[in-house]
Amino acid sequence: MALSLQRYKYPYGGICNGELAIILEKRMQGERKLLSGVATIDVGDLFIEDLLMEILSRLPVRTLLQFQVVCKSWYGIIKNPYFISKHLKNYCSNNDDRGGCLITQYAMPQVGELQVHELLVDDKTYKVLAYETIRTPKYNTYLCGPCDGIYYQWCKGEDERFLWNPALNEFKVLPRISMNPTNSLSHMNFDGVTEFYGFGYDSVTKDYKVIVIKGYKDTTKYSSHDKYTDYPLSIFIYSLRNDSWRYWGDLPKYYYLSHNTCYVFVNDNVYWLGSTKSYSIFDFDVIISFNLASENFQELHLPSYDKAVEERPTLAVCDDSIALLFGYNEKCFVMWSFNEGFWIKKCTINIDFNVYCRPLGHWKKNTLLFQGDYTLILYDLETNEICYLEYPMDVYGKCVNISAYKEGLVSIID
Repeated sequence: MALSLQRYKYPYGGICNGELAIILEKRMQGERKLLSGVATIDVGDLFIEDLLMEILSRLPVRTLLQFQVVCKSWYGIIKNPYFISKHLKNYCSNNDDRGGCLITQYAMPQVGELQVHELLVDDKTYKVLAYETIRTPKYNTYLCGPCDGIYYQWCKGEDERFLWNPALNEFKVLPRISMNPTNSLSHMNFDGVTEFYGFGYDSVTKDYKVIVIKGYKDTTKYSSHDKYTDYPLSIFIYSLRNDSWRYWGDLPKYYYLSHNTCYVFVNDNVYWLGSTKSYSIFDFDVIISFNLASENFQELHLPSYDKAVEERPTLAVCDDSIALLFGYNEKCFVMWSFNEGFWIKKCTINIDFNVYCRPLGHWKKNTLLFQGDYTLILYDLETNEICYLEYPMDVYGKCVNISAYKEGLVSIID
């Protein structure tokens, strides 16, 4: 069974009421019974310490937080950076099965807000075991992630940015981006609407970074019809280690970019779908990427495709590489995968979902996600199996972000 954000709401006994609470309480009772003997292990020599570290690295974060108070040696093991990396590898990677905890975010135009929902999905049947509406530490923010259990949050209206690790119950307010990049553009302001972002881990410097791409608005022009698309977009980089922003530079030209509906971060690279031609959601012709390690920008051209798509192309991840999903009608979807510098048509999906749907992205390694009418649809590329994740929604809206939650021990406040 999948883990859930709800298990961290009440870490010291008792959790919230409801179906999800009952499911999680049964799981935690099983964990306590299974691990009752582990707490009696005493660290006496290196062999036992290595064995203990191996055992602990396969346990969920909530259990490890309880084990931290057993003794000083256990606390030292669990807080050790080497153990934290080992836990990400052993526990998080080995739990990438069919089931999981899906975090979905919907834009609700009727009430003018973003709502976050949690779906606890069964490992074998893909059925929704429980559903909850959750509140993030900062209300009405866009989510990006998770990367090693950490989410990036952006509050559009207040121009505020945050990091959030639900498993550790840690929330960090990031400094504001206040610098004006170039003297030649000193008469301009950043446009609060034109902002795109990415978040990931720099494997070279071992640092977590946020990438923000901002557009400009010329303050000397007052007409709402004045366009600012001639000005290149600027990139700003936040380093968690330094807790500061710095101006990287401007892109070589203007791009109209699209926000990703799923977390697209592969091998140190963040990706965005874009257009160099016009402000059109149906005329994308490039993908831009930014490498967090080398801090290099790259432009990738899209494969040749029929522009008569009914929905904008969707960026996703499949088999550890970026992929593009095109929807031509309610029954035909084409998927391309980028491997070793070339686009390869991975598959054509001709299937009737019985409802109007649009592609959202990926889940796990070989599962595609679609939004239907009041439902989420999962399509398994290996078995061609279709599963409908039906759950109640207070207000119907458009899914703007979906991710599979993975917990981690990485602290954002140390």
